[in-house]
Amino acid sequence: MGGQACVLYGAAEFSRDTDLAVLASGANLARLRLALDDLHARVIAVPPFEESRWPAAWKAQKRHRALLALARAGREPELAEALVREEWAEREADARYWQPLKAELERLRHERPPDATPPAGRGRPT
Repeated sequence: MGGQACVLYGAAEFSRDTDLAVLASGANLARLRLALDDLHARVIAVPPFEESRWPAAWKAQKRHRALLALARAGREPELAEALVREEWAEREADARYWQPLKAELERLRHERPPDATPPAGRGRPT
């Protein structure tokens, strides 16, 4: 996710990791572990987020993230529906957030003369 933001801003930076979201169930986590083992993947960040390890953080997040309570209770169908609703709400919020920048970039692109030289290091698409 951070690598995409860098590309958007024109930086020569690429992701060196993979962000995963896994429906919290024993079976899914076991499948994930097997897949990661097959890939010889290694964890480079994010220690386990267990209630017993960080009780204050868990309680604070649980108040703001109802999905954590659903996951902890094992209510997978409700959790799956809530995740879809949250994803679409975030997508809509992102679209609203980025709309002014998108409009500005489109305006600049349309104002540039057709024969203008592209910025250094960027050729025209063929």
